Amino acid sequence: SPDEQPHLIQQMEQDYIKDVIRTQRSLRFSHDEERPRNKKRNPMFSSWLGVPLKDEDQRTIGVLCVLRYNVNDDFDDDDQKLISYVAQQISSSIQRKEQSQELHDAHKELQEANNQLESRVQERTKALSRANEHLQQVIQERMKIEEKLAHDAFHDSLTALPNRSLFLDRLDKAIQNRRRNKEHTFA
Repeated sequence: SPDEQPHLIQQMEQDYIKDVIRTQRSLRFSHDEERPRNKKRNPMFSSWLGVPLKDEDQRTIGVLCVLRYNVNDDFDDDDQKLISYVAQQISSSIQRKEQSQELHDAHKELQEANNQLESRVQERTKALSRANEHLQQVIQERMKIEEKLAHDAFHDSLTALPNRSLFLDRLDKAIQNRRRNKEHTFA
């Protein structure tokens, strides 16, 4: 019975599975036939059927194997066709699962990259905002300096009263206005 010597069955199954992988085709053994290298072993099952699971490149990625313990019943060609069909379906399911996982992983990587990019954009935006604020402060300081220079140029530094330069500037502007518009008068 299978329970009496499980290690023997496991070793036989491993050998059969290795043969399926090596040959990349279905293999079938019944209780009345033995493989040459296992002549000393008596099988604990009546028949064994192994079918390779293949990926889209027709590489063997695994083996689907089934055992029968009824001595009067062996696997036949119809059983092999059925198990081959099931193996194709399982292979397709495994490939779809792998592709789905790859797509999920790619989506996750894309999302992480997007999050990193968004974070970097926010950091750069903050840095740009700080630089803009600093630039506005510099501009305001320069405007104040220009206003002070203009004020100092036309006002006395001690009394802060308008000086001769301001008087001449205003007089020149009044004369120009009079030349453009004859009705404009000044005193």
